[in-house]
Amino acid sequence: MAKSHESEHEQSEVIEAERKPAPTKKSKVVAVAKFVIATEAWKKHARMLRYRASFPLLREVVKNGTRANKFIIPTEIIDDVYIAKSIIGHRMIMWSSLACLCYFLTIFSKGLAVAIKFHSPMNMWLLSSVPLIIFVSFRIALSYKVLGAFLSERNRRLSASEDSRVERPANEVA
Repeated sequence: MAKSHESEHEQSEVIEAERKPAPTKKSKVVAVAKFVIATEAWKKHARMLRYRASFPLLREVVKNGTRANKFIIPTEIIDDVYIAKSIIGHRMIMWSSLACLCYFLTIFSKGLAVAIKFHSPMNMWLLSSVPLIIFVSFRIALSYKVLGAFLSERNRRLSASEDSRVERPANEVA
């Protein structure tokens, strides 16, 4: 009887599964050496680090943050006083951030001068100023965006209140 190729392949897998070699007995010297070197502990820590390096918590926070950012707070519930305080606060943030940005730019220029003059591109001034410039720049951009939103909301409310005053003059005789 002729057998198909697939059945021969299946039979060879079954035979190989049955022929598993007997587990080799490790010597006591190897067991003691592994205990002293702590290879099993290192492997366990490496597995944990590999899992942590995939940043599971960070991925969850980013996913939840994007979901939360899709919810828009209605601006009607924000009081006028808080809008005025937010405008002042963001202006203060922008001015102080601009002062910091100017300072970090002077540090960056020093680092650039050192890098050019002494052929040292990895100096402390450059390493410290570049991330700070990036951070402060993003802070200024975000405050500028929020300040614009608050100013437009304040102007919208002022124009709405002026329209209501025009419709009902205060000295009108009934």
